[in-house]
Amino acid sequence: MRKFLKGFLGLAVLVGLGVGVWMGVRIREPSPVPRILLLGPTVQGLDPQWSIGVGKFLQDELEIRVDAPVLPLGSTTVPSDVPPQDLVVRFSGQRDASLLALKLEWIRGKDLHAGLPWSVSSTPLCYPTEAFRQLWGQGPWPSLRGGVPGLLPEDADGFWELVRQFAIVEDVAAVQDLDAARRLAQVEPHSAAVWANLGEHLYRYLWTEPSGGDMPQLEVERALGQALNLIPDYPRAALLQGMLLTDLGDQRTAGVARTCRRSLYPPGHLEPLQWPGLCGANLRPAGGSPAGPG
Repeated sequence: MRKFLKGFLGLAVLVGLGVGVWMGVRIREPSPVPRILLLGPTVQGLDPQWSIGVGKFLQDELEIRVDAPVLPLGSTTVPSDVPPQDLVVRFSGQRDASLLALKLEWIRGKDLHAGLPWSVSSTPLCYPTEAFRQLWGQGPWPSLRGGVPGLLPEDADGFWELVRQFAIVEDVAAVQDLDAARRLAQVEPHSAAVWANLGEHLYRYLWTEPSGGDMPQLEVERALGQALNLIPDYPRAALLQGMLLTDLGDQRTAGVARTCRRSLYPPGHLEPLQWPGLCGANLRPAGGSPAGPG
């Protein structure tokens, strides 16, 4: 039961990677560097549940591209206690068939409290990857890294299918959707987000079906390895990999992975790989006995 609860808590962290909110970090707590507070997105023409998937894309892109801590808030409501130096970012958009238009709004905390207007930038309807590409060149980012080739699916149908799969929050539904996640990885093998999604689906399967044998474990290791080969600094895949290694009792390698990717979590950002106690699905080394935190 103890391991079941650990696995449950670990997977709760994965839902949108809402790390700061889940750990009870208050927005008003001081941060040594300005943060990006990411509000939940809204997309017209899209099932509200699917907006969770779009939100994951936006968070992943920000965490990879921008040299600033990202704190996803989940809610679309602007907090009343935003610190003056923090940047509040809000995304909205419109889907029309396979096309996507995005709108970006942002405001610094001090300007929000002064009642000043939000800054706005937007893209026309275009293929999803092009909409993302245009938007990142228009924002107020402290330091924008170069493009992130290999994150999103290039094909529009693949993009929207991944949005649907990213939006799955129930573990049973994720397990039932596992074959669809495998098919998408075959169709979009050059998308790191697709491989991370497959790794998350497999991870859910492993802790809901601990007697499934070694093959799913090897498959999740391969999926996360593929994601990190495509984008070595991919926080979502790094988090999953750290959880998996900890579940297998490999604390040393998990610590090395954390050290090598420390640049992903600048000061003021909670590094999820520092929480080995959250992971505890009944995984075992291939061909071995169950292992994991006691």
